[in-house]
Amino acid sequence: MDTLSYLEKLKLNIEKALKSEDFNIEAFNKRYTTANDKTTVLWTLQDLVKKGECIDKAFEIAKIYSEDKDPTAEQDNLNKKMESGEDINNIYTVRGTVPWLLQNIIATLKTEYYPDILTMTKLLAEDPVYYVRAQATVSLSMFAANIRAVASEKYPDFNFTPEDRDRTLKIAFNMLRDNKDLPTVLLHVAYVFDRLRFIDKSQAEEVLSTFFYNREGKLNPEYLTTQVAPLALFFAEYRKKSDDNFDNVGFQEFFKKLIVDASEQSEELKSTIIWTVWKQIQMESANYDSLKKYIPLFFEGKFYTNIISQIEFLVEEVLKINVAEGVDIFEKGLAYTLRGLTEKRQENMQLWLTNIQESVEEIAKLSPQSLPGIFATLEKIIIQKGIIADIVSVFSSYRYIPEGFSDKKQIEDIAKKTYASIQSLGTYPNLPPTL
Repeated sequence: MDTLSYLEKLKLNIEKALKSEDFNIEAFNKRYTTANDKTTVLWTLQDLVKKGECIDKAFEIAKIYSEDKDPTAEQDNLNKKMESGEDINNIYTVRGTVPWLLQNIIATLKTEYYPDILTMTKLLAEDPVYYVRAQATVSLSMFAANIRAVASEKYPDFNFTPEDRDRTLKIAFNMLRDNKDLPTVLLHVAYVFDRLRFIDKSQAEEVLSTFFYNREGKLNPEYLTTQVAPLALFFAEYRKKSDDNFDNVGFQEFFKKLIVDASEQSEELKSTIIWTVWKQIQMESANYDSLKKYIPLFFEGKFYTNIISQIEFLVEEVLKINVAEGVDIFEKGLAYTLRGLTEKRQENMQLWLTNIQESVEEIAKLSPQSLPGIFATLEKIIIQKGIIADIVSVFSSYRYIPEGFSDKKQIEDIAKKTYASIQSLGTYPNLPPTL
């Protein structure tokens, strides 16, 4: 019994035709004429190119298919979807599939193909169909990844010419400018610029302002801004490490403005920024000194529930580096939480503090004098209907106070008294009677 599907049979027939000794491109193109057939041709070629086969044929077919005419109705439908903010994840249409094949040809490092592939990429990047423009970034990103590569002993024939490197940058910036009002396309352009981090000050200013702000000065949609948040931090703090002459002061101010604007316009962006800062500190504690200037801004603006857990993670890392400053961030985080609960009291908002017990225990070891104030704020949070995940562990943290600390017994008494007061509220009916 023949168990092969129609698509599997089609791919086998295409591969057989491509590998035929008497392959004729005109006859081949007359045989495969529908959009479905052509996209199957492209995916089959992609698999072959990955194995180092049929590269010349793939290149010639890509040139023809890059100018393929898809149905107008489908083009209009795709444009409407992307104008409305829908990012299309499926890969289809003939022109929209071509960049995936081009990407694999570029990856062979056969730079004799690069000038013509750049021409194809430019054509696709300027396509009237926004979806195709977005897909054009697939091949453009590969050029961006290779833009600083040079010939080596392994690849002595690699010759990405200065002219083609300049063309790569020009296409990228044209895409940035041409799609300023299309955030769904800019989302894909962002992947290109993530590989062009060597750009100069004025170029970086244009890139960041376009990605983050629309023509009215409002933040772009979160699906775009959250993606490029790490790029903003890179130019603020890390670009200068590879170039002492790079003036990053304006980028630091831009990043601060971004936090302030996110505090009023975008909960998801603010959460992403805090996560990005935390991750940099977690990866390398030395990053804290340059990043700590941004942390006070995290507690300003509107109250966002999503950032509470991010602050908890941040505190854990800072306590390892600077106890006093870690405690300060922890206390600011509690004050921010209390403010939010108080502001939203009428909404009956439930807010969980899920990861604070380890930080409180660490504070008990390293800064026990801070515990009474923390306990008092936690009680206020609970009165305002905040929920502490492991309240027994939090208020038992006095046990971690080092022996010999003069006020240990006093802090133990405060912890037990506060615990009893919380117990009397009835918020936690199943609490043990004593610590």
